[in-house]
Amino acid sequence: MQRKLMFFLVLAMVALISGCATGLHSEYLRTADFTAYKTFYWLPPITPVMIRNPIIDSDIVTARVRMATVKALSDRGYQQTQDRRNADFIVSYGVSTEQEVRGTTFGDGFGFATYPFYPSIYYPGFYYPFYPSSYTTLEVYEQAHLILNIMDGQTHQLVWRGWNTMRLTADNFSRNSIFEAVQNILTRFPPPESATE
Repeated sequence: MQRKLMFFLVLAMVALISGCATGLHSEYLRTADFTAYKTFYWLPPITPVMIRNPIIDSDIVTARVRMATVKALSDRGYQQTQDRRNADFIVSYGVSTEQEVRGTTFGDGFGFATYPFYPSIYYPGFYYPFYPSSYTTLEVYEQAHLILNIMDGQTHQLVWRGWNTMRLTADNFSRNSIFEAVQNILTRFPPPESATE
């Protein structure tokens, strides 16, 4: 009984820690008038003093995100301007990371054990109870959030944010991967019309 209890506790823990959301996400301020936005200004990020991670703390990655963002917005009819004061909205980006745990369970869940000290009507002198035969492996890895922020050009208030969640690997921050991620994020901009908050 104790082994069964421990088995189901492990499954519950794995379900909890492996339930992190991945993929595309976005949120926006419903009071913002997105129909008034025509021009945008790209706000470059502050170059970090210390390199925490060579994959994301890189001017190369910054250039890739900027090019991908400018292209995606231009393809949607927005015009880039170098005059921040006259831009309808301002675009910036960032990357945040966190550790995640993924659990993988192997086996069918139950097996048989033989104990020669419990009698059975079918096998005298033996008892065959069920016991958990599955086992779970836990993998710890770095997860990254590629974030695009859009602020109103006059109030500088954040009005829209979109991000893509993925594993922190060099492949996921290659030129092609970044262009694809940025394109996917900006499919949610501008947001659909909705009621005022």
